[in-house]
Amino acid sequence: MTTEALEEEQLKGILHGIKIPSPPQLLVDLQMEMLEIEPSLDKIAELISADPGMSGGIIKTLRSPFYGINEEVNSMHHAVLLLGMKTVINIITTLSIQSETECSELSQEQLSFLNRFWDSCVDIAKSASVIATQTRLTNPDTAYMAGMFSNTGIALMMQRFDDYPDVLRESYTGCDDRIVDTENRHYSTNHAVLGYYMAKSWKLPKIVCEVIPVHHNAAELFSKRDDSGSELLDVLATLKMAEHAAKMFKNVASSEIDHEWEKIGADVLYYAGLSEDEYVDILNGILDQGIGVHSYL
Repeated sequence: MTTEALEEEQLKGILHGIKIPSPPQLLVDLQMEMLEIEPSLDKIAELISADPGMSGGIIKTLRSPFYGINEEVNSMHHAVLLLGMKTVINIITTLSIQSETECSELSQEQLSFLNRFWDSCVDIAKSASVIATQTRLTNPDTAYMAGMFSNTGIALMMQRFDDYPDVLRESYTGCDDRIVDTENRHYSTNHAVLGYYMAKSWKLPKIVCEVIPVHHNAAELFSKRDDSGSELLDVLATLKMAEHAAKMFKNVASSEIDHEWEKIGADVLYYAGLSEDEYVDILNGILDQGIGVHSYL
């Protein structure tokens, strides 16, 4: 058996029959344009304008309180100019993720869960962007992408396993060392692994792909209290602060306690160079921007 065939067999075992959706052509075209030495704002605007659904999504997002842009937008060129090309790519990726992971065969209860889940992902992404801006640990666009994509595997697990919401709630009880340990016991795979393969398939930034499979290994990675730092830990610290800020533990697992944060919070804040009071100030700033104030439950 060739190396390629062996890797394919191993991948099938890891994915357990779960299909990783391909990125939409619009996102592929936008990624190709961004690889140019000087990406064309006109070309990006033209590509998006050809997709009415995505165009409407960009305009709706631009008018949201998070971006605070109140001036009249008269063209997609104008919208891209106001938001910036990287931010537009983030928004397109966000909209595409939700669209490509939809499944008509889910029950009403499962669809309700996924709606809460995607709302939570958006809150994590926005919180990560705010935290990155405040702490300068990483680029806000990178933080947004990591926040939006890190838990995407949850949507894929939902499509494959009917009892997944129950297992997810169990995983957030804090009984296991890591959240993904519970999923591994039940399914021999987990949402971090699936999210990693989807991120690679969608050709997301390398650092985002690297963070996803280890984003529930924070206890081990931050326990050394190593001050040397790395890009991986910078993005991971931002992500974990954002997940706690957006109450991921409550919104998708109906838990009143963030057991993961109780284990890692002190080490993450130490790494980020933040006191508890400084972190609380950031949390208050996130709430002031209207992030996470709506009810999911």
